[in-house]
Amino acid sequence: IRDDLVTGVQTCALPISSQGLENLEISDAASISLGATTLPGDLDIIATIGATNFNAVTSLGNATISSGATNLNAGLTGIGTVDVTGPLVFKADVTLDAAGISITGDISLDSDRTATIVTGSGGLAVTGVVEGTLAGTETLNIDAGATGSVDINSLGAATGLDAVNIINSASVDIDDISLVGNLDVTSIGNVDLASTDATTALRFLGDVGGSLTVNAANRDRKSPRLNSSHQIISY
Repeated sequence: IRDDLVTGVQTCALPISSQGLENLEISDAASISLGATTLPGDLDIIATIGATNFNAVTSLGNATISSGATNLNAGLTGIGTVDVTGPLVFKADVTLDAAGISITGDISLDSDRTATIVTGSGGLAVTGVVEGTLAGTETLNIDAGATGSVDINSLGAATGLDAVNIINSASVDIDDISLVGNLDVTSIGNVDLASTDATTALRFLGDVGGSLTVNAANRDRKSPRLNSSHQIISY
Protein backbone atom coordinates (compact mmCIF):
# COMPACT_ATOMS: atom_id res chain seq x y z
CA ILE A 1 0.00 0.00 0.00
CA ARG A 2 1.45 3.31 -1.01
CA ASP A 3 0.38 6.78 0.00
CA ASP A 4 -2.06 7.31 -2.85
CA LEU A 5 -2.01 4.21 -5.05
CA VAL A 6 -2.75 0.51 -4.66
CA THR A 7 -2.70 -1.56 -7.85
CA GLY A 8 -2.78 -5.16 -8.94
CA VAL A 9 -4.40 -6.56 -5.78
CA GLN A 10 -6.81 -9.47 -5.94
CA THR A 11 -8.54 -8.94 -2.60
CA CYS A 12 -8.26 -5.84 -0.46
CA ALA A 13 -9.52 -5.65 3.14
CA LEU A 14 -8.45 -2.41 4.79
CA PRO A 15 -9.11 -0.24 7.81
CA ILE A 16 -7.84 3.19 6.79
CA SER A 17 -7.04 6.14 9.09
CA SER A 18 -6.26 9.66 8.05
CA GLN A 19 -2.86 9.69 9.78
CA GLY A 20 -0.39 10.32 6.98
CA LEU A 21 -2.83 9.25 4.26
CA GLU A 22 -4.50 11.93 2.15
CA ASN A 23 -5.86 10.02 -0.87
CA LEU A 24 -6.38 6.36 -1.70
CA GLU A 25 -6.65 4.75 -5.13
CA ILE A 26 -7.35 1.03 -5.60
CA SER A 27 -7.53 -0.43 -9.10
CA ASP A 28 -8.18 -3.80 -10.72
CA ALA A 29 -9.10 -5.64 -7.52
CA ALA A 30 -11.22 -8.79 -7.52
CA SER A 31 -13.08 -7.45 -4.46
CA ILE A 32 -12.62 -4.81 -1.78
CA SER A 33 -13.73 -4.68 1.86
CA LEU A 34 -13.17 -1.45 3.76
CA GLY A 35 -13.33 -1.17 7.52
CA ALA A 36 -13.56 2.11 9.42
CA THR A 37 -12.09 4.61 6.97
CA THR A 38 -11.32 8.30 7.27
CA LEU A 39 -9.71 10.20 4.41
CA PRO A 40 -9.50 13.97 4.13
CA GLY A 41 -8.93 13.64 0.39
CA ASP A 42 -10.23 11.37 -2.35
CA LEU A 43 -11.10 7.68 -2.54
CA ASP A 44 -10.84 6.29 -6.08
CA ILE A 45 -11.85 2.67 -6.69
CA ILE A 46 -11.33 1.69 -10.31
CA ALA A 47 -12.44 -1.38 -12.24
CA THR A 48 -13.24 -3.67 -9.32
CA ILE A 49 -14.55 -6.92 -10.82
CA GLY A 50 -16.57 -8.04 -7.82
CA ALA A 51 -18.04 -6.05 -4.94
CA THR A 52 -16.75 -3.11 -2.97
CA ASN A 53 -17.97 -3.48 0.61
CA PHE A 54 -18.17 -0.61 3.10
CA ASN A 55 -18.31 -2.52 6.39
CA ALA A 56 -17.87 0.33 8.87
CA VAL A 57 -18.57 4.05 8.95
CA THR A 58 -16.58 5.81 6.22
CA SER A 59 -15.81 9.53 6.01
CA LEU A 60 -13.93 11.12 3.14
CA GLY A 61 -13.58 14.10 0.85
CA ASN A 62 -14.75 12.76 -2.51
CA ALA A 63 -15.39 9.22 -3.75
CA THR A 64 -15.33 7.80 -7.26
CA ILE A 65 -16.25 4.11 -7.34
CA SER A 66 -16.46 1.79 -10.34
CA SER A 67 -17.33 -1.69 -9.15
CA GLY A 68 -19.34 -4.81 -9.91
CA ALA A 69 -21.43 -3.74 -6.91
CA THR A 70 -21.03 -1.23 -4.10
CA ASN A 71 -22.46 -2.63 -0.87
CA LEU A 72 -23.27 -0.32 2.03
CA ASN A 73 -23.18 -2.27 5.27
CA ALA A 74 -22.48 0.98 7.12
CA GLY A 75 -22.83 4.70 6.53
CA LEU A 76 -20.80 6.60 3.93
CA THR A 77 -20.21 10.36 4.24
CA GLY A 78 -18.50 12.56 1.68
CA ILE A 79 -17.68 16.22 2.22
CA GLY A 80 -17.71 16.64 -1.56
CA THR A 81 -19.22 14.29 -4.13
CA VAL A 82 -19.84 10.55 -4.33
CA ASP A 83 -19.93 9.09 -7.85
CA VAL A 84 -20.77 5.40 -8.23
CA THR A 85 -20.71 3.40 -11.45
CA GLY A 86 -22.43 0.06 -11.09
CA PRO A 87 -25.16 -1.17 -8.70
CA LEU A 88 -25.41 0.44 -5.25
CA VAL A 89 -26.91 -1.85 -2.60
CA PHE A 90 -28.13 -0.81 0.84
CA LYS A 91 -27.43 -3.92 2.92
CA ALA A 92 -28.39 -2.26 6.22
CA ASP A 93 -30.41 0.68 7.55
CA VAL A 94 -27.72 3.26 6.80
CA THR A 95 -27.21 6.75 5.39
CA LEU A 96 -25.36 7.90 2.27
CA ASP A 97 -24.51 11.56 2.78
CA ALA A 98 -22.60 13.85 0.39
CA ALA A 99 -22.81 17.30 -1.17
CA GLY A 100 -23.59 15.67 -4.51
CA ILE A 101 -24.41 12.05 -5.38
CA SER A 102 -24.39 10.49 -8.84
CA ILE A 103 -25.28 6.82 -9.42
CA THR A 104 -24.69 5.44 -12.91
CA GLY A 105 -26.58 2.22 -12.35
CA ASP A 106 -29.31 0.88 -10.08
CA ILE A 107 -29.97 1.43 -6.37
CA SER A 108 -31.45 -1.49 -4.46
CA LEU A 109 -32.52 -2.04 -0.87
CA ASP A 110 -32.21 -5.46 0.73
CA SER A 111 -35.31 -6.95 2.33
CA ASP A 112 -36.96 -4.87 5.09
CA ARG A 113 -34.38 -2.09 4.92
CA THR A 114 -34.86 1.65 5.39
CA ALA A 115 -32.22 3.65 3.54
CA THR A 116 -31.52 7.36 3.73
CA ILE A 117 -29.83 9.56 1.13
CA VAL A 118 -28.83 13.08 2.17
CA THR A 119 -27.38 15.47 -0.37
CA GLY A 120 -26.74 19.16 -0.83
CA SER A 121 -26.45 21.55 -3.75
CA GLY A 122 -24.98 18.83 -5.98
CA GLY A 123 -28.26 16.92 -5.77
CA LEU A 124 -29.02 13.27 -6.45
CA ALA A 125 -28.91 11.78 -9.97
CA VAL A 126 -29.72 8.12 -10.66
CA THR A 127 -29.59 6.81 -14.22
CA GLY A 128 -30.95 3.35 -13.37
CA VAL A 129 -33.78 1.86 -11.30
CA VAL A 130 -34.35 2.42 -7.58
CA GLU A 131 -35.81 -0.85 -6.31
CA GLY A 132 -36.64 -2.98 -3.29
CA THR A 133 -37.61 -6.63 -2.97
CA LEU A 134 -40.87 -8.45 -3.47
CA ALA A 135 -40.45 -10.32 -0.17
CA GLY A 136 -39.99 -7.47 2.32
CA THR A 137 -40.96 -3.90 3.13
CA GLU A 138 -38.44 -1.27 2.05
CA THR A 139 -38.44 2.50 2.45
CA LEU A 140 -36.16 5.11 0.91
CA ASN A 141 -35.84 8.58 2.43
CA ILE A 142 -34.25 11.36 0.36
CA ASP A 143 -33.30 14.77 1.75
CA ALA A 144 -31.76 17.07 -0.85
CA GLY A 145 -32.15 20.21 1.23
CA ALA A 146 -33.35 23.49 -0.23
CA THR A 147 -30.68 23.58 -2.95
CA GLY A 148 -30.40 20.00 -4.24
CA SER A 149 -32.38 18.51 -7.12
CA VAL A 150 -33.59 14.90 -7.29
CA ASP A 151 -33.38 13.31 -10.75
CA ILE A 152 -34.24 9.59 -10.98
CA ASN A 153 -34.75 7.53 -14.12
CA SER A 154 -37.04 4.86 -12.65
CA LEU A 155 -38.56 4.43 -9.22
CA GLY A 156 -39.78 0.99 -8.21
CA ALA A 157 -40.21 -0.73 -11.59
CA ALA A 158 -42.62 -3.22 -9.98
CA THR A 159 -39.81 -4.63 -7.82
CA GLY A 160 -41.47 -4.20 -4.45
CA LEU A 161 -40.23 -0.82 -3.21
CA ASP A 162 -42.87 0.16 -0.68
CA ALA A 163 -42.41 3.84 -0.02
CA VAL A 164 -40.24 6.77 -1.07
CA ASN A 165 -40.18 9.98 0.97
CA ILE A 166 -38.56 13.01 -0.64
CA ILE A 167 -38.32 15.13 2.48
CA ASN A 168 -36.91 18.27 0.90
CA SER A 169 -35.59 19.30 -2.51
CA ALA A 170 -35.09 22.19 -4.90
CA SER A 171 -36.81 20.23 -7.70
CA VAL A 172 -37.85 16.67 -8.53
CA ASP A 173 -37.79 14.88 -11.89
CA ILE A 174 -38.72 11.17 -12.01
CA ASP A 175 -39.25 9.51 -15.38
CA ASP A 176 -41.07 6.33 -14.32
CA ILE A 177 -42.81 5.31 -11.08
CA SER A 178 -44.13 1.93 -9.94
CA LEU A 179 -44.39 1.53 -6.16
CA VAL A 180 -46.22 -0.83 -3.83
CA GLY A 181 -46.93 2.06 -1.47
CA ASN A 182 -46.61 5.82 -1.42
CA LEU A 183 -44.45 8.52 -2.96
CA ASP A 184 -44.35 11.54 -0.64
CA VAL A 185 -42.77 14.69 -2.09
CA THR A 186 -41.81 18.08 -0.67
CA SER A 187 -40.07 20.56 -2.97
CA ILE A 188 -39.58 24.31 -3.13
CA GLY A 189 -39.37 24.08 -6.94
CA ASN A 190 -40.90 22.16 -9.82
CA VAL A 191 -41.99 18.52 -9.56
CA ASP A 192 -42.21 16.52 -12.80
CA LEU A 193 -43.42 12.90 -12.64
CA ALA A 194 -43.36 11.72 -16.23
CA SER A 195 -45.17 8.40 -15.87
CA THR A 196 -46.99 6.69 -13.01
CA ASP A 197 -48.70 3.33 -12.79
CA ALA A 198 -52.18 2.67 -11.45
CA THR A 199 -51.09 1.32 -8.03
CA THR A 200 -48.80 4.08 -6.74
CA ALA A 201 -50.41 6.48 -4.29
CA LEU A 202 -49.00 9.98 -4.84
CA ARG A 203 -49.17 12.13 -1.72
CA PHE A 204 -47.78 15.63 -1.67
CA LEU A 205 -47.81 16.37 2.04
CA GLY A 206 -45.55 19.40 1.90
CA ASP A 207 -45.56 22.43 -0.32
CA VAL A 208 -44.53 22.25 -3.95
CA GLY A 209 -43.32 25.75 -4.61
CA GLY A 210 -43.25 25.55 -8.41
CA SER A 211 -45.28 23.64 -10.98
CA LEU A 212 -46.49 20.08 -10.42
CA THR A 213 -46.78 17.86 -13.51
CA VAL A 214 -48.03 14.26 -13.32
CA ASN A 215 -48.40 12.20 -16.48
CA ALA A 216 -51.54 10.20 -15.75
CA ALA A 217 -51.58 8.20 -18.98
CA ASN A 218 -51.55 4.87 -17.11
CA ARG A 219 -54.00 5.68 -14.34
CA ASP A 220 -57.38 7.15 -13.43
CA ARG A 221 -57.04 10.93 -13.61
CA LYS A 222 -58.66 11.27 -10.17
CA SER A 223 -56.26 8.91 -8.45
CA PRO A 224 -53.36 11.26 -7.53
CA ARG A 225 -53.95 12.64 -4.02
CA LEU A 226 -52.63 16.20 -3.90
CA ASN A 227 -52.69 17.34 -0.28
CA SER A 228 -50.66 20.49 -0.71
CA SER A 229 -50.57 23.99 -2.16
CA HIS A 230 -49.23 24.49 -5.68
CA GLN A 231 -48.85 27.27 -8.18
CA ILE A 232 -49.68 25.00 -11.12
CA ILE A 233 -51.07 21.45 -11.12
CA SER A 234 -51.07 19.43 -14.33
CA TYR A 235 -51.91 15.74 -14.68
